[in-house]
Amino acid sequence: MQKIVGKYSFNMNHLIGKGAYGTVYKGISNDGLPVAIKVIDRRMINQTNTQQLLNEIRSMKQLNHKNIVKFLDFYETQNNFYIISEFCNGGDLRDIIKRGKLDSKSVVNILKQILNGYHQLYQNSLIHRDLKPANILLHQGITKLADFGFAKKIDFENDLMTSIAGTPLYMAPQVILRQPYTSKCDIWSLGMVLYELLFQKPPINAENIIQLQERICKPIIVPQLDNSQLQQLIQGCLQIHEENRINWDEIYQNPLIQEQQQQENTKRQYAGILEEVEPDQTDYRKFLITNYLQIEFEANQRIYLNQLNFARSAFNFSFFIQQFEQSFQDLAQNLRWFSFNWLQQLENSKFLKEQQKFFNDERGLYCITQLKQMKQAFIDNCPENYQSLAFDMMKLLSILEEHQTNLSANLGTLNRHQLLATYMIKYLNKTLRTARLNECFYVADLQDIQKFPDKEIMQRILEF
Repeated sequence: MQKIVGKYSFNMNHLIGKGAYGTVYKGISNDGLPVAIKVIDRRMINQTNTQQLLNEIRSMKQLNHKNIVKFLDFYETQNNFYIISEFCNGGDLRDIIKRGKLDSKSVVNILKQILNGYHQLYQNSLIHRDLKPANILLHQGITKLADFGFAKKIDFENDLMTSIAGTPLYMAPQVILRQPYTSKCDIWSLGMVLYELLFQKPPINAENIIQLQERICKPIIVPQLDNSQLQQLIQGCLQIHEENRINWDEIYQNPLIQEQQQQENTKRQYAGILEEVEPDQTDYRKFLITNYLQIEFEANQRIYLNQLNFARSAFNFSFFIQQFEQSFQDLAQNLRWFSFNWLQQLENSKFLKEQQKFFNDERGLYCITQLKQMKQAFIDNCPENYQSLAFDMMKLLSILEEHQTNLSANLGTLNRHQLLATYMIKYLNKTLRTARLNECFYVADLQDIQKFPDKEIMQRILEF
């Protein structure tokens, strides 16, 4: 069953999971961007749950960080509340735990990303109060904190809280025993998560809250690890009494975290944004800009990279369809002409480059470098007379429309490569009619689409 909520839609069969008090579905925005839609039935909301809902919305609106799931929108109807947030395609830490034991280096990397996200909570005087593997999501290799239904604004130094919040197995002893607690309750939960990542099981096992109240008072001993600093940090998190538990400053100043930060700082500031490829590689994976929206670029620089990524997407797709029959060669050629033409418009755009702070730092120069690389890639893979070729947008749209019609008529018989091509053709046909140089918009990436099974690709095609 398909439902429409404002600028978004979702299928009731596309269930992702359940949060503190709502059901989460995978949806899609009007411009084709995948989203997560949390649905809360008004009939199930009492005064306490309503406050939790308001807390989540208030908390998410305050937060903007690449290691925190991004809040997008909120809607109310007669029957439901809807919270729209970014969709994370990598599952959560439960999936990582199920795959088997992680080495210490991998756990430290996850820890560092959790701390990066949590630091923004700290800056906004928020605690999460429900840290657990299910609420730590993954998207394109990035770890993100999610589900802020229990988040509460506090004074980090002085406030003591007495309310019961969170998932029992990961709750701090003070919460379980209904004692006053501080922001250190999240430190306990962090230790529980790290322990489970390393050993595939929590340090405490209980079938009900009564058992948990009995067992949580027993000291936890972290087994020996090859990384003694990580072992000591987890041990410090899992101290029963708050006065003995390490605090947030001690965690952020821990040599393990500082060492990880120093290693990252020695790398080139924007290394990793472009996927490493061989110089002569010319397939659809070339020049993949993976996380330009997460880097702290100026607004006009983000638009610039978004436009560049769109040209890259069309350019690389042209190589993908070269393996098809002869009738697709004209489309491939026209997509390359379009890409080069789009790059030229971008290069000459006064709207972008006359904006303040575009060229005066490394980020602006990075943007220009990416455009030069893309133009050179075009020149390296096109005829010598490319400069004399005229681009005809109407011709490209006509070719796209023709292929879209032919492929859609035989949708049920298409193989995987043809399904992927159909999706990209429908995406380009729609986007080329609405895209503007002065705004960001969704850029479909063939490599991301390839991660989905045929059934989901088919569904996405039908949803266009």
